[in-house]
Amino acid sequence: ATGLCRYYNNLGNAYAASNRTKQAYWAFKQAIKLDRRMADAYYNMANLQLAENNFDDCIENLESTLRIKPNHKKAKKKLKQANEKLATQAEAMKKQLDDAL
Repeated sequence: ATGLCRYYNNLGNAYAASNRTKQAYWAFKQAIKLDRRMADAYYNMANLQLAENNFDDCIENLESTLRIKPNHKKAKKKLKQANEKLATQAEAMKKQLDDAL
């Protein structure tokens, strides 16, 4: 399963590079179905989600990455970035609500 798992992860990266996001998500999920410890697939999916401002799912996938590979430096950096963006988004939403009232 490891070779097939890597294949789907690489396929996901190829789809992501071609802006075929839906197919990329599918490929990363296939990799994870085959091996729940495929940290790279979680990380790559998180990158797509961060680019789409889908911070909750991004953070969840980065946390999964770090559970599997606690020393994954890029995942730690992205997790910090995602949390900061989520906080900024929450502040902006609160301001909009306050302004509306």
